[in-house]
Amino acid sequence: MSVVAAAFRPTEARSHDAVAKELRQRRMFGTSAKVSVTTASALRHSAVWACQNLLADLVSSLPVHTFNIEGQQIDNPPIVESPTATLDAMDWRRQVMMGLLSTGNSVGLIVDRDRLQRPTQIELLAEGAVRAKRQGSMGAIEWKIDREQVPAQDVFHVPAYTMPGSPFGLSPIGHAREAIALGLAAEEFGAEWFGDGKHPTGLLKSKTDISDEGIATEARRRFVDAIRGREPAVLGANWSYEPLRVNPNESQFLETMKANVSTICRFFRVPPELVASDSGISLTYANVEQRSLDLLTYTVNSWVIRIERYISRILAPGDYIKLNVGALLRVDLKTRYTAHATAIRTGFLNRDEVRALEDLEPIPNGDGQDYLWPPFRAFAVKEDEE
Repeated sequence: MSVVAAAFRPTEARSHDAVAKELRQRRMFGTSAKVSVTTASALRHSAVWACQNLLADLVSSLPVHTFNIEGQQIDNPPIVESPTATLDAMDWRRQVMMGLLSTGNSVGLIVDRDRLQRPTQIELLAEGAVRAKRQGSMGAIEWKIDREQVPAQDVFHVPAYTMPGSPFGLSPIGHAREAIALGLAAEEFGAEWFGDGKHPTGLLKSKTDISDEGIATEARRRFVDAIRGREPAVLGANWSYEPLRVNPNESQFLETMKANVSTICRFFRVPPELVASDSGISLTYANVEQRSLDLLTYTVNSWVIRIERYISRILAPGDYIKLNVGALLRVDLKTRYTAHATAIRTGFLNRDEVRALEDLEPIPNGDGQDYLWPPFRAFAVKEDEE
């Protein structure tokens, strides 16, 4: 029987005291694997770290544009351009995402407003600093920050994974606790297996009978000292060394870890191959690109809309922001330039708009503002020529 199978095999008969002890340990750690899982310790799981950072980085790095009620692009207001005095706007949005991906809620305190009382700065708060309680099933929310009550209008709250009847989001870490604990326990088991001698590395054998334990101890000491000093071991006659290899069946925890990564990815809706795991399918350039589109469509898009709506709620009436997801869809140079040429020739975009997509300055004197119209003309039409 393998070591892993032996460790997890069902026990035919267990005493009442053993069962009671196991239940106490489960209550203490909160998981069957007897590993405590918090929002901080969960990040020690490589798949949790990878999934959260992938989604947070993707959403926070998208370009942000502000529009007025007429749909015209305007300058970003302070709350969009510089929402906090301590962090860049991208880092601030990243913290919003990390809060949502960890606890299901991102909470901040509005610390500054303009003359029209619109928020200009919001300081995001750590999980342990915030307490919230709803008055009744449909009442107002009472907010406390560092145990001091604050007005609800001074709190910026973005929830995720909400359920009917609750304004608060569910914690993905809390709901994935068992899977995360299993992964952490498997990693710890693997580290101890290979690093701390969960199995002997070899057999030191003698052809003669050893009745004196001191002889065996001395031979073992001399052999270990020789290995540490990278020198040949001289033990005398009748001694031989046989290295022990790990039976593949004894390394089943590797399969456990592989399956565990897929489970974690399922919680965050991230394709396993995007966090350097094995999805079980043969990947080519074409389906990798398709998987990236799937990530945008089925996962990132919902986060983008959530961020857009909650930030737009604190802007001037009618104003709203849009995160440019086109930045995630940049393909190879030839395909991109072909698409630009088609957009210009059909009058869909002018040259300055295309240059903006490539982070280039407009053509001087406004020469890039003209559209080709009717479509497929060889040159732009000036207003005085119409």
